[in-house]
Amino acid sequence: MKKVNINKYIDSDKTLSSWMREESKSLLSKRYKQTHMAEDMGVSDAVLSRFLNGHSVNENFITKWFDFFVILKSEILE
Repeated sequence: MKKVNINKYIDSDKTLSSWMREESKSLLSKRYKQTHMAEDMGVSDAVLSRFLNGHSVNENFITKWFDFFVILKSEILE
């Protein structure tokens, strides 16, 4: 597995989950829908929908989100 170093600075007025929601929503488009993202992350569409709408999610979701985010950013950096 390739090591990737990603540094991200979050504004002091934002929470980690609000930043995650913002990043997630910025990836969605007419072609890349929420169901596609949920499938790529390995979570259900309902769980991703709950998260995007500001509801709490479990630690397993957070782990899967970061795994997805790191892989996505590493592909962009290549």
